[in-house]
Amino acid sequence: MVEEFKESEGWMPVETDDEGRWTPKKMGDSIKGIYLTKKTSVGQYNSIVYVIKNEDGEFDVMGTTGLNNAFKKIPVGHEVAIIFKGEKPLKPPKNPYKIFKVYARKPGKDSKEDTKPETKQEKPEMNLEDDSKTWAVIDEISLKLEEKHEKINEKNITAMALKMRNDPTEDFTKEEFEDVKRVVKNINFD
Repeated sequence: MVEEFKESEGWMPVETDDEGRWTPKKMGDSIKGIYLTKKTSVGQYNSIVYVIKNEDGEFDVMGTTGLNNAFKKIPVGHEVAIIFKGEKPLKPPKNPYKIFKVYARKPGKDSKEDTKPETKQEKPEMNLEDDSKTWAVIDEISLKLEEKHEKINEKNITAMALKMRNDPTEDFTKEEFEDVKRVVKNINFD
């Protein structure tokens, strides 16, 4: 017997864990958005999950060996595109190895036109090569904030960077702190 549960009778649908997770079904499936953060030690296998935000919402992307290697090179805040290229069978009982193609670009880059992002005058344009160390620091701070269950935003990242600057055990210069402040202002956390 199939029962029907109607909202008019007080029943409300509850979101399952699979909602908000990107799981490719067929070759060519893709997701594109801003790389918000990385979650570590997720589930029984201590997996890594990458959070991607686009116009449809926030999506968890389960890490694989290939994705984990690619994301080591991508700073938080960059735009990413992931395309599912298929599977490579493994000996049972192992699941097939999923193959992905990953693309990344710095925030504000328009794929059709090579124009500068719309920013306020006082914000200098970011340079991926020059700011790679800064992005690594921001990624590290984001992970620390996530571990403390604190919101990842400009205020909290800047505050933690200031603590690092004032900590004599940290090798964190004033210039590095100023770079974090400058770069984090260009990240859209909404």
